[in-house]
Amino acid sequence: MIGKVLHSRYEIIEKIGEGGMGLVYKAKDHLLNRFVAIKILKPELMEDEDFIKRFKKESLSSASLSHPNIVNIYDVGFEDGIYYIVMEYVKGKTLKDIIRERAPLPYYEVINISRQVCLALDHAHSNNIIHRDIKPQNILMTQDGIVKVGDFGIARASNSATLTNTGSIIGSVYYISPEQARGGYTDEKTDIYSLGTVMYELATGRVPFMADSPVVVALKHIQEQVTRPSEINPDIPSALEDIILKCLEKSPAMRYQSASAVIKDLDRASSNPNMQMQSKHDSLNDITRVIPAVKEEYLNDKNDDDNDNDIDDDNKEKFDSGKHRTKKRINKGWAAAIIILLTIITASVLFIFTAKSKIQNKDIPVPDVMGKDENTAMQTIKNANLGIEVIGRDYDEKPEGTVIFENPEAGTPVKAGYTVKVRVSKGEEKVSVPPVVGLTQADAIAQIEGAGLAAGNIVPINSNDVDKGKIVSQKPDANSEVVKGTVVDLYVSSGPEIKLVPVPDLSGYTLDNAEKVLKENKLSVGNVTKETDLSKPNGIVIKQSARDVSVPEGSKIDITINQIPVSS
Repeated sequence: MIGKVLHSRYEIIEKIGEGGMGLVYKAKDHLLNRFVAIKILKPELMEDEDFIKRFKKESLSSASLSHPNIVNIYDVGFEDGIYYIVMEYVKGKTLKDIIRERAPLPYYEVINISRQVCLALDHAHSNNIIHRDIKPQNILMTQDGIVKVGDFGIARASNSATLTNTGSIIGSVYYISPEQARGGYTDEKTDIYSLGTVMYELATGRVPFMADSPVVVALKHIQEQVTRPSEINPDIPSALEDIILKCLEKSPAMRYQSASAVIKDLDRASSNPNMQMQSKHDSLNDITRVIPAVKEEYLNDKNDDDNDNDIDDDNKEKFDSGKHRTKKRINKGWAAAIIILLTIITASVLFIFTAKSKIQNKDIPVPDVMGKDENTAMQTIKNANLGIEVIGRDYDEKPEGTVIFENPEAGTPVKAGYTVKVRVSKGEEKVSVPPVVGLTQADAIAQIEGAGLAAGNIVPINSNDVDKGKIVSQKPDANSEVVKGTVVDLYVSSGPEIKLVPVPDLSGYTLDNAEKVLKENKLSVGNVTKETDLSKPNGIVIKQSARDVSVPEGSKIDITINQIPVSS
């Protein structure tokens, strides 16, 4: 690949990395005169049509992200059987390199790095993009200490194409969340768990779980509790340890619910590293408890005591002992009956509640509404006893009103009433074609691509009016409304068209007649000199610089006029 030029623009210079998805090269963008990084997908992934389809869509979606802590995606293309992504070139090291060199890192450096990663995740999550492959290898640090998270598009596309369809797991298993390891539904909290594993490794120098087999590591993420970081590195302050452990909760509901929440706690830990963060058990008193049942004997004894107290001591001797025993038996009977009745009612309520809960808690597969119109999708989701929310409308090649994104994906088991989030197409985006006539080829291409269009054929044509190398015309025409991504063909001046004309024989012509003949042939008189030839008449052409040959139109022909001296 070294020396290869992609898209007549990106010249491959050197290989700088390799990952599960492909090879990474440093390249020179000759159009914008800057270095870029280009990731070229591996051949086996290029053969997966579903992967390529999702990869294109998610990469373009990820290209919309713009944040100082995210590696920018500039371009996505295909050429000569190669799918490639053009990214920001970051001069620095990966976190994996830094971990190998000097982990465990000081707590304040762990907080600083983690905070920058959270800022990147917060921006991505707010744009409904989940990374799903956060690991030190995908996080870069510049020489100025700026953290850059990369591979957003690839992580999302690879997860969509392989994890769901085949059950295989893309990415490093050492940083995978429990729900990913199970092949289940993933959301923003998946990235937070993976962030926790990175923080753990930065602070301790080792990953949370290790084993000889990737499957065993995945099972550990699902089943085992991590060793407290402070048991490995006693210098880790309590506040940072609490944050790491909360990120690594097995249940997504027990983790931080957003990257912004992690940022708040990291800021608190930075100010007071030894503070005790709020524990997940702080609200223990708010938990519903089962209150022990009141025993029947206690009720009966209480009834006896109450009845005895109702009898005045002075009249107790007069009370018939038989009637007293009968009354006690009646009271006990009533108490038993009430208890039995309450038991029956309670059991019935519990039975109804349990039955209803079982119905409500039954897993419902999310219906497939991708590609359906909005109204049909809404009715389909509601008929499945689920909710639906349109979280955005995006430009897309699909017709306006078509569902182009569904979260969770079709077939994902959810509970009744769960809200399925969808994005709907606004149709293909229209843009105005910029006027580029008169610009240089490089400037014209920059204008066209900056408007969201693509430069197409570069056609050289002759022009007497436009300087060589500048645009003579364009198709589509300037200021016309076209679909974003439309190809614009450019016609570039190669200079005036050169036409050859024959030079006539001017011998014997006077100067005036010679000028007329040359003009008729689209030529003109050049230098005029005089010589004497006594054998020929005075004042006629006796020599010319060219004759009986073809020369470019407009050429000048030098002539010599015969001049015979006048005798005295």
